[in-house]
Amino acid sequence: FQASNNYYIENRGEVNPQFVFYVVDNKSPNIISPVMVIDDEWGIDSNDEGAVFTILSSKYDSVRYQAFDGVFPPGYPRIYATGFDAIMEDKCSPVYQSSSPENTMQSSITVFSPITTVDYGSGGKHNVHVNWNAGYVGCSYILDQSYSSS
Repeated sequence: FQASNNYYIENRGEVNPQFVFYVVDNKSPNIISPVMVIDDEWGIDSNDEGAVFTILSSKYDSVRYQAFDGVFPPGYPRIYATGFDAIMEDKCSPVYQSSSPENTMQSSITVFSPITTVDYGSGGKHNVHVNWNAGYVGCSYILDQSYSSS
């Protein structure tokens, strides 16, 4: 879409659908990062070689990351409750930051947010299984507050 003053979203489907609407500037940091959608009960596997990827989940209240695999720099991977465009902001702290590669590979991390981003810290061969779960958390726009809603 071209930048404009007004856009309208028209619902032609079910009444009051749950959805995630994610808009970023085409000059945003990490703009080439993949964005994936969890749309079934089995989840998805991310086998991307990039350093960052974003998951959208409107069907479920949270997502669960498990079975991380790969080589990560110290302190990575990190999981943020925001899109790829905001993870570099000073006020955006990760909701999960690895303490060691061994810990990450054995962890199952649930994030209550319709949008999450994983930062592996570097490109390379990585894998993680992402599954749905059941809340909501914010990032720098919420000014240091985390909250849940149903």
